[in-house]
Amino acid sequence: MVSLTFPDEYKYVLFGVLAMMLEYLLIGGILVMRVRSRTFTKEYLKEFNEDHKKIFKQFIPKGGYPDNGNGVYGKKLPYADWVKMANTQRIHYNYLEFLAPTALFLLVGGVGYPCHAALAAVTTVVGRLLYTLGYTKRGAPGRIIGAAVFEIALVYSIGLSVFTVYDFTN
Repeated sequence: MVSLTFPDEYKYVLFGVLAMMLEYLLIGGILVMRVRSRTFTKEYLKEFNEDHKKIFKQFIPKGGYPDNGNGVYGKKLPYADWVKMANTQRIHYNYLEFLAPTALFLLVGGVGYPCHAALAAVTTVVGRLLYTLGYTKRGAPGRIIGAAVFEIALVYSIGLSVFTVYDFTN
């Protein structure tokens, strides 16, 4: 039987991963919803309501669901609105793509190197914030600094998890 003991500092890793999860939820719940509600307004969606009602027996839900900006409703958006919607969706989806692996590497790496993993988690949160602000203000080129920060933290956390597993098995 294998017994696993967590160091006292592991709580900081848990707080860091929790902060990442909360940041992800806030980006989706505030940023994406704000852009979606400003883009797919009731007035804008009127054009599509009759077709939608024929199939679903109701008008289009607030926010234009299920369109993510690249569907039937999004195809008729003015270019500037479409870019804003696409950028916001990219911010959210990119976070989602990295969230599970990053959390796993931090949680595993934190068993052996809790202070380092906690620092990597904080760096990830800061990098994601810079990524979001840059992408929101300057479009795709604005994401570079934030992406570099969180990707360095990701590579570091991968190393921490590899060393933790190595230490654990020897």
